[in-house]
Amino acid sequence: MQMKGCLGCMACLTDKVEICIQRDDFAKLVPKIIAADLLIFASPIYFGHITGPLKTFIDRFYTFCMEDFKVKDLPDKKFITIITSGAPANVFGPSITKYLKEWLGDFLGMKSAGSIIVGDLKEDSINGRIEDLNAATLLGKSI
Repeated sequence: MQMKGCLGCMACLTDKVEICIQRDDFAKLVPKIIAADLLIFASPIYFGHITGPLKTFIDRFYTFCMEDFKVKDLPDKKFITIITSGAPANVFGPSITKYLKEWLGDFLGMKSAGSIIVGDLKEDSINGRIEDLNAATLLGKSI
């Protein structure tokens, strides 16, 4: 999907537009986001943080804010974060997971349903990672 970065124009805070002034694929996702019981935010770590496309996607959640920065449609919606990295899991995973939980949970009012952090990934190294696969399976069964 093609998504442009947030312009910070604040048109979404007014009655000028229903979702966003930009015409891209994000507008198609908003009704699905609103209808979803749970959202999964997953990203490999590139250069110490989530990928640019995921950051752009999250930035566009500004459309769920109202003029007084109260949030509509998202409070109490569940979310899961999944972070993968070639570096050891403890290098970037905890801080990136905390960052996502602060923005998605504390700011947007969604409720964390769990997190997965997998590190030390090399090409095709997920095979044989039973503990990581079991953690993902348990999280999936819990929702």
